[in-house]
Amino acid sequence: MSNTGFGVSFETDGPETRPTAQAEFSDIGLALVAPDKAGGLEFNRPYAVNSNDVDFYTALGVGGNARAEIEGINDQLSEFRKSAKLSVVLVDEGDNADPAVKLTETLNNLKGDSVQKTGIHAWKNSAQLTGRTPRLCAVPGYTSQQTESNVANIVCAELPAVLNSLMAVAFVDGPNSTRQAALDWRETMSSKRLIPIETAVKVANSDGDVVVAPASSRVAALQLGIDQSKDGLPFHTAAMRALNIVGPGREMEFDLADFSTEGQELYNNNLGIVVRGEAGSDSAAAEGGFVYIGTDTCSTDPLWRFYNQVRGRDYLHVMAIRDLRNLLGKYNISIQLAQTWITMQRARLNMLVRKNAILGFQVQFVADENDPLDIRKGRLSISMDAEESAPFVHGHIKSGRYSVAVDEFVSDLIAGFDQQAI
Repeated sequence: MSNTGFGVSFETDGPETRPTAQAEFSDIGLALVAPDKAGGLEFNRPYAVNSNDVDFYTALGVGGNARAEIEGINDQLSEFRKSAKLSVVLVDEGDNADPAVKLTETLNNLKGDSVQKTGIHAWKNSAQLTGRTPRLCAVPGYTSQQTESNVANIVCAELPAVLNSLMAVAFVDGPNSTRQAALDWRETMSSKRLIPIETAVKVANSDGDVVVAPASSRVAALQLGIDQSKDGLPFHTAAMRALNIVGPGREMEFDLADFSTEGQELYNNNLGIVVRGEAGSDSAAAEGGFVYIGTDTCSTDPLWRFYNQVRGRDYLHVMAIRDLRNLLGKYNISIQLAQTWITMQRARLNMLVRKNAILGFQVQFVADENDPLDIRKGRLSISMDAEESAPFVHGHIKSGRYSVAVDEFVSDLIAGFDQQAI
């Protein structure tokens, strides 16, 4: 018997190109020390808060660095922004009477445990518990300490695995002391997810006294502003932007045309720096203010030297995952499905070319990558190649004399005399 009935029925269309919600790449993750926190707050769990949340700020208590670092974030907010979105993990301070042992205890609390997800590992729970994934991270003030010059800071050593799981990067603070100390510290890191900043900053504390403070959280807030000015796309660096601070943590010589200065040497070793602008100096970083100059990661692979390219590739991967959520399991494999999938990738990459985020791309179905047995198992494979734009860091000008102008001048002169003779 027929089961079609007498009337009409409808079947929805197959797969079609559709917009995908943009991933958030500018939530700031902070791991902070708050020994005097209120009882309502817990150690080693992520809190999704805005940086102007008065109740949370008050509950942090006066001990540790939590209040000061959130204040530092707010000091760097860009136009029209009243707050930043934060994913904050709090840890306890060490309690040993010996300052060195106390510091070691605090560093261990921040390093945390990967199984129990304490310390910086608590960020891994952020999406599940708070609906936010921190992708601009910092552990301000606790990433430079080394037991020996050739031994990595334990927080810096732990960070890459955490950041890999989040598809995030972290700004890490250097020793802010000497050129050699900075280079020794730099040599202990090799992750494309670590963005080293050698120089600290001078700021006014809550009592109005000028103190030296970490730069990492402040540069993260600076980067937030750059991202927001680019429609939330994480394809640009915060380099050559001014920080709202009292001064650099230490003075160093820097000159745009003299690559032998300390600042240039540190930059050429992938270290971000904060330098002073100088009125009247044509080759200073700026005519005034205090400028952050940093573009590099700690990667040993030159393809991932620039942190905007690392973040850009993370963005492409996250958005590709989000695209697949619209297709997986909902449709059967077909030519229309494959074309839809490829079209979605091409549309996004075309947009990124228009936004000067990437230089170009290629997306295609590669026959050799699609074995018939795999297709029978529900698996399709495409290739997506894109070239993230590098920041403009060096302008080379070949300067010479232009003798053609003299020849043209003589010709014009003769023509002028000939005209007078007529």
